[in-house]
Amino acid sequence: MLPMTSALRYGRVARILHWTIAILILVAIPLGLICGSIGQKAADPRFAELRSVLLFWHKSIGVTVLVLAIVRILWRLAHKPPPLPTHMPNGERVLAKAVHGLLYIVMVGMPVTGIMLTQATGFPVRWFGLWTLPDMVHPDRSIPMMQRMEVKLSLILHERILAYTLFAMLALHIAGLLKHHFVNRDPSIWRRMAPWRNPEREMEAPLANEFAKVRRSRGSP
Repeated sequence: MLPMTSALRYGRVARILHWTIAILILVAIPLGLICGSIGQKAADPRFAELRSVLLFWHKSIGVTVLVLAIVRILWRLAHKPPPLPTHMPNGERVLAKAVHGLLYIVMVGMPVTGIMLTQATGFPVRWFGLWTLPDMVHPDRSIPMMQRMEVKLSLILHERILAYTLFAMLALHIAGLLKHHFVNRDPSIWRRMAPWRNPEREMEAPLANEFAKVRRSRGSP
């Protein structure tokens, strides 16, 4: 039973990467939104200091997501993921693959454009204060910050296109999981990436019951 059921679930490394990245993204999103709500010109110095601290963690987490996302992509290329359930409609299969593909693009694109935006405004990106990223952008400091082409482009990509794409893909990803689990009563999608459940043990009982039914129908003892 183990080889067959193991093929229905992602491996341990893929699951660890998946859930680590997911948790980091769910932490980074509110940090970024709070910083955006405070704004760059906070009149109260306490809010300005809070924004600076939150941005430091937001950027450090973003760089971590970038590294883990690249590792995740390389791991996926080297290790074939389990197939989608055969009973899944073709339209849903296409949508699931499209959502996954866009999520990978966003997981790389968001940190990259965030780094570009920070460097375009003239600030370094320090990963948890331990390492300063090399400059990808070399802005013309004689041009006012918000008039620099690098800043404008990075803002559009990071805070509009990629951010909204991330929100939409996360919503579709979670909605699809909930739909299969609660509407279709099909836990197989959750089991593929479940961090703590043992699908091998869960699947053995139904398969054993089916095997017993076949034996009884044939009159076997």
